[in-house]
Amino acid sequence: MYGQNNDSIVQGAFVVRGQEALPAFDVAPDYESYSFTKLDPTKAEDKEFVNDQWAWDKPITVDGKTYDWADGKVFK
Repeated sequence: MYGQNNDSIVQGAFVVRGQEALPAFDVAPDYESYSFTKLDPTKAEDKEFVNDQWAWDKPITVDGKTYDWADGKVFK
């Protein structure tokens, strides 16, 4: 979670076994409100994205606005 109350962004990275991620997410009632993108582990920018997401310390910029990290969750 990035930002603050009433001005926030949810962004993250998941590791999912296999090639189909939908079964891991379609059990959540609001999963359709999120977009999911499969990353390529051979691309440097995708590796950097995952590292940044899991570090929880780098701000993100969306549509020209910068959001600081606010809270996180580790799902097992």
